[in-house]
Amino acid sequence: MSLGELDVGAAVQTGDYIATGSAAQHPRFGGKVRALADLADADLAGASIPAWFALTPEAFAASVQQTGADDQVQMPQALQTELARAIRQLCPDDALLAVRSSAAGEDGVSHSFAGLLDSVLNVAATGVEEAVATVWRSAFSERVLEYRRSRGMDSPDMDSSDAAAAPAVLIQRMVQAEMAGVAFSADPVTGENVVVIAAVPGLGESLVNGERDGDTYRVAGEVVTAVATPEGDVLTPTQALAVARLARACEAHFSSPQDTEWAFEGGRLYLLQSRPITTIAAGSQIPETGETVIWDNSNIIESYSGMTTPLTYSFAQRAYGAVYRQFCLLLGVRATKIAEHSARFDGMIGLIRGRIYYNLSNWYRLLALLPGFTLNRPLMEQMMGVNEALPPDLERDISAPGASRLQDSADLARAGVGLVGSLIRLPGMQRAFYARLE
Repeated sequence: MSLGELDVGAAVQTGDYIATGSAAQHPRFGGKVRALADLADADLAGASIPAWFALTPEAFAASVQQTGADDQVQMPQALQTELARAIRQLCPDDALLAVRSSAAGEDGVSHSFAGLLDSVLNVAATGVEEAVATVWRSAFSERVLEYRRSRGMDSPDMDSSDAAAAPAVLIQRMVQAEMAGVAFSADPVTGENVVVIAAVPGLGESLVNGERDGDTYRVAGEVVTAVATPEGDVLTPTQALAVARLARACEAHFSSPQDTEWAFEGGRLYLLQSRPITTIAAGSQIPETGETVIWDNSNIIESYSGMTTPLTYSFAQRAYGAVYRQFCLLLGVRATKIAEHSARFDGMIGLIRGRIYYNLSNWYRLLALLPGFTLNRPLMEQMMGVNEALPPDLERDISAPGASRLQDSADLARAGVGLVGSLIRLPGMQRAFYARLE
């Protein structure tokens, strides 16, 4: 019996360790579960959500206390009984299940934990207990702990005192997909108001974990454009439009752009997950500061001549900011002044529709901090490939009172003295560098 032929709306009883529906709308259940609970009565443009229930984080606490060990869990009898009853109610036809994590903080606005916690698919009822243990253990893996550390989050150990950090576990009827994938209700790179869909034949796991690229479609309004189809046209235009409508419905419900997972089984469209898009690239949109922003790539195109991925862009953005902070320090710009302009150092470049541009407005304002700017400005403009007059407001900013040629000459002389001092110290700095490197 297929998912589409079965009434999947039958209620699962809640208990000490089981929750569903409105009972799962608490932050401790994580973004994945809470979003599905929130969408239970939403208009999903004709799509459905496979029936599900969630194990509470307290289920982990009860299980890890059975042994007190760091790497073992054993469900108590009360939890085993409650879990078995919920599975029978969810799958009276012995259907297979998907067992997925839903940790607090996962699939949220600030942190996605995308691909870091384990999911176990096509699980028989007899295998659910072990699949749940696999998901629990993945929440304390080194890759998850490093992700948490890198973002200033707590890095808990897998023991009873840190049980609150264990994920809730989503247990959902398995969709045996003919095709599946992800859909962004806005372009995740540029923020453009267009639905971007990636699709593969069969289950979407290979797409989500990066094993396959899938076909890519862009849907603007009711117009579907197949951008790349290495899999050979997985979706028809009608199916792509249905997926786009689902993504837009999720965005409308949550009032923010959404990253959704979807699947088709038996011609029926299912929503598997909806979470906020956390990766719309910084610099892809003009900042709402009221300032004039000028984008230009006449020089940087020599370094980044084609389409640039978000990963490469994020590296370049960080490198530009770090290098030019050090450059300003070397030329005698005060650290407090550099800190005041931190946002401009982080916004020296931008990613617009897959291509890197200089933010000339920020470049000019930062170059104006350097001693000698009024003397060397023509050379800097030639280096940047600028040959047009600046807007009046930007010209006023970089020609502020105090930036006289006399004062600038004095600052440049002091910077020269500092550079000579750095040159004298250079051999010792080189030896220290190589000692550290070795």
